[in-house]
Amino acid sequence: MRYSLKILVVVTLATLIGCSRNKLPPDLPKLFPCKIIIQQESKPLAEANVFLAPENGSKWNAVGATDAQGLTTPWTQGLYAGVAEGKYKVVISKQELVNPAEIASSASEQKEGETKVYNLVEEIYGETNKTPLSIEVSSSQKEFTLDAGKPIRQFVPSRR
Repeated sequence: MRYSLKILVVVTLATLIGCSRNKLPPDLPKLFPCKIIIQQESKPLAEANVFLAPENGSKWNAVGATDAQGLTTPWTQGLYAGVAEGKYKVVISKQELVNPAEIASSASEQKEGETKVYNLVEEIYGETNKTPLSIEVSSSQKEFTLDAGKPIRQFVPSRR
């Protein structure tokens, strides 16, 4: 899951740094506006990261983040509005960062002053090779509703 989160961070930073001066690449495929609603047990999943990994190996992935209604409108490589036609594996992640002073938790989970990280989406949805979620974007199919399983709150141990 950390791999897909790193991809999203890199793409987001690229967007913030260079979006205004980017010219369209000559090999950029036609992009379609795409809407995806992400839910957990039929309730909107707000503030989740969504990554669309092309199943054909194309470099034209797409990313987005959900709003309060669970809606995201992904951008290709985080730079170009819309999604290229094709099949995608859908990776979803959402984490909660908690300052230890704000929570009462067991000593085994907590070190003095260390921020705690919790996954709020089951691990299976956070990895490209494991996620059961997929979509096929086309000129006629650009809206999707997907379910990211049961709500969880799973502690992520530090990997130091």
